[in-house]
Amino acid sequence: MSHPSSSPPALLCLWLLGRFALTVEGRPVIVSSRKARWLLALLALRRGKETERTWLAETLWPESVSEKALFNLRQLLVELRKALGSASRCLVSPTPHSLLLTVAETWVDTEAFRVQATQPGAHESAVALYEGPLLPECPDEWASGEREALSQIYLQLLETLAQQARAVQAHSAAVGWLRRLLQADPYRESAHRALLETLAQAGDRAALQQVYQELRRKLRDELNVEPAPETVQLYHALQKSPPAPPPLVAPTPKATPGYLPIPLTALLDREEALQELGVALKRNRLVTLVGPGGIGKTRLSIAVGQQHVAAFTGGVWFIDLAPLTEPELVPQLVLSTLGLKAEAGLSLDDTLVQALLTTNTLLVLDNCEHLIAACRRLAALLLTRCPQVVLLTTSREPLGITGEQVYPVLPLQLPPLLPPAAREKNPQVLLEYSAVQLFVERALQVSPRFTLTTRNAESVAQICRQLDGLPLAIEMAAARVRSLSVQEVEARLADRFQLLTTGSKAALSRHQTLRALIDWSYSLLSEPEQVLFRRLAVFSGGWTLAAAEAVVELPELEELLYSLVDKSLVVVEHGPTETRYRMLETILEYAHEALERCPERRTIQEHQLEYYRSVAAVLEESEAQEDQERVEREQENLRRALDWSRSPDGNLEKGMLLARHLYWFWYDKSYYAEGYSQLKSLLALAPTTKTQLYSTLTRRLGDMAYRIGREDEALEQLDRSIALDQELGDIGWEGRGHYLKIAVQLSLGELSGARQAAHEALRCFRQAEDTSWEAATLTNLATVARQSGALEEALDWIDQAERIRTDRRLILQRLLVWMEQGHYSGVRERLESLVNEYPLFANEFLIPLFDLDRREGKQELAAVHLSEYLHAALEVRDRVGIAHGLELAALLLGPQRPAGILLAATVAFAPRRQSRVTPHTKALADLQAQLAAQFHDPPVAPHSLEHAATLALDWLAS
Repeated sequence: MSHPSSSPPALLCLWLLGRFALTVEGRPVIVSSRKARWLLALLALRRGKETERTWLAETLWPESVSEKALFNLRQLLVELRKALGSASRCLVSPTPHSLLLTVAETWVDTEAFRVQATQPGAHESAVALYEGPLLPECPDEWASGEREALSQIYLQLLETLAQQARAVQAHSAAVGWLRRLLQADPYRESAHRALLETLAQAGDRAALQQVYQELRRKLRDELNVEPAPETVQLYHALQKSPPAPPPLVAPTPKATPGYLPIPLTALLDREEALQELGVALKRNRLVTLVGPGGIGKTRLSIAVGQQHVAAFTGGVWFIDLAPLTEPELVPQLVLSTLGLKAEAGLSLDDTLVQALLTTNTLLVLDNCEHLIAACRRLAALLLTRCPQVVLLTTSREPLGITGEQVYPVLPLQLPPLLPPAAREKNPQVLLEYSAVQLFVERALQVSPRFTLTTRNAESVAQICRQLDGLPLAIEMAAARVRSLSVQEVEARLADRFQLLTTGSKAALSRHQTLRALIDWSYSLLSEPEQVLFRRLAVFSGGWTLAAAEAVVELPELEELLYSLVDKSLVVVEHGPTETRYRMLETILEYAHEALERCPERRTIQEHQLEYYRSVAAVLEESEAQEDQERVEREQENLRRALDWSRSPDGNLEKGMLLARHLYWFWYDKSYYAEGYSQLKSLLALAPTTKTQLYSTLTRRLGDMAYRIGREDEALEQLDRSIALDQELGDIGWEGRGHYLKIAVQLSLGELSGARQAAHEALRCFRQAEDTSWEAATLTNLATVARQSGALEEALDWIDQAERIRTDRRLILQRLLVWMEQGHYSGVRERLESLVNEYPLFANEFLIPLFDLDRREGKQELAAVHLSEYLHAALEVRDRVGIAHGLELAALLLGPQRPAGILLAATVAFAPRRQSRVTPHTKALADLQAQLAAQFHDPPVAPHSLEHAATLALDWLAS
């Protein structure tokens, strides 16, 4: 959702249409908890009405017992009030049993939408507020009813606006409203019939045929039905009828002046842009469409001009500046386009001013970027001396004068990454995205038998993604379908500048190949801008200003960077905590080629490696969430730095240091496979093994190998690091190697091996006088004893550890021993308090609660705890935790087909997992034996354990 840049005048502003967003005192606020967002939305939708806490709790946690749900609500309110800050005063409790979101200082888009929908003169404003269905990511039943009600109001508004436009024969506006209506409700045949009639009245036979054929195809492919008889009859009647006469208007001495080229193709996915630009032109006399080459600025400007022909009595005039090379000829070209000549005794400027002084005229100046100073001068002249002239310009950078409204033209809509099952079920779902729609349409033009299938759908989507939704690049790629399969086109995009050389021969020369398109932009840069442009290619996944300053090292870098943003070669993204910059993929590929030819390339890459090593080094000392998030945002840059460190001219030692810093990040984020791959490839290139750094990375490689299910390799690497630490004489690091072996041996069910490793670790840590690691090892000895059935011995190890320190893991170990001894009631109460006491580590206590639920026969509560565990594991993308949760979900659901799917998925994820000895090993083996028969899938209810498991499986698949 793109809510207004300036929030309405209210303390708390809440957007629910399209997605969830809110501001407090005009500043964006993030509410990270899903339930907290839904709670705020529920209160907002009650429109200032007092709401019972019990109702809220039961609505948000329908499967929880009442006491548990109310407890959850209290915890949620604490979180929500903290997030709202000063706006928390809007959230009041009229009574101890109710809540209320006050309306005095609160603005909610749904309420504004409802109010404006009832005011006849405000229908367009209401439609502008509706940026999508209510909270589309919320599957709960309470949201679906409200969502449908608001959707119906929106559809009725569009229908009313279309009827009003048709009544005054404003065909273009009517078509726009009807197309928007059909975008929201594609099966509404009454709207299709109204659109067919409107297109016929406008004399657009081609569009009439296209709309009907698309409706027919959609109904056949998706519903296996034909259009209604009245739709078919109307279409054939309109096809046979003579072209509609022009609308009756008052006679004029001559036709409306103006010139607009006739587009050769339909405009895709620009309905919202057309409406926004219509509003912009009413408020501003200079509007500039900006964006990189090939994004569709010219095509959009023509459509805007067509939409506003009736509004300008002096005409809409399209002036193409692309062929022009001399700046002083700009006024002459405008004059000649208007059919005027310079008058004797008057300058070109004065002639233009005199001709346009009293006329209400729209001038469309296309391709201004290479004549930016001349266009800036012309715009200033006309805006100051011709009060009724409006300018619509297109350029790769703004003109930069007072009063200019800059409108960035966005790429076409790209399809998200879908799980394979969703794509295979219906590849046509990708046609909902305009980038794919454009590819398919252009492919059909060169290969009439082309069709979107399960075999090529993902390749088509990937081509569109790699080309950033740039229309011209997508058209060039689609043209290759004449001689290549879609899969071959995708494979060859690595060399896109050689592949994409099939633009229209009638187009500008710079639009005939992808390379020429960017060559043109690059050639317009100053020398310092060109240097910065190619050096920025060292980044991957975007960068910050601080990163650019540290890596690129250019004087006046900040101004140069802003200039590249203005010239549409760099995209700026304003986040909640920092501003980031990036290049579109195609532009970045061009910059990469330029960087390869750059003599200082190695120096720039060395700077990048050192900078991101310093970014990751913070993690050695900090567990702060913002530091973790910063490293997460820089993942692509960190990977690129590691890749370069392994190259022949790279710095391997710095790469190894960077990997050492990243170990805890990979660990905390469950990026085990990546950590394993990076560490193994770095160690394979190390020139010597006789260093502490090599030993440390070897030990950590062993840990990562264990976490991806390679226990034998894990033991081999850990033994190697232990031997090296003994040789180097570092008893503390040797102890850590033994310590890591404990978990590996437990995973293999080797309790004696785990006990031996624990005693060796304890010896090392006591000799090194490292009490922190000594306490951790004593905790693990308690685990080994508990799993061996020696419960009193386990309590003795716990007592020894507590003499050094007490932490949540020790507390948990004691509770697990008590559970084995049958002290269920006391254990449950303490576990539930730990969940609230340590919210960041709640998942450590949810599985013990799950086990306790099953021991006491509380299957429904077990499902609740396991569902919470899976949702939490999904939030942090813990793949191992997700796999374990799915195993337990299969165990709880029983021998039904969904359980079989879940178990099969976890076995595929960790092939050796079924051989590990865990408290659930035997039960899982028994379940697997029952899954030979095939069952039908039962329905999956929202918020159920099956629903949580489905989300987890979808995430693993993607």
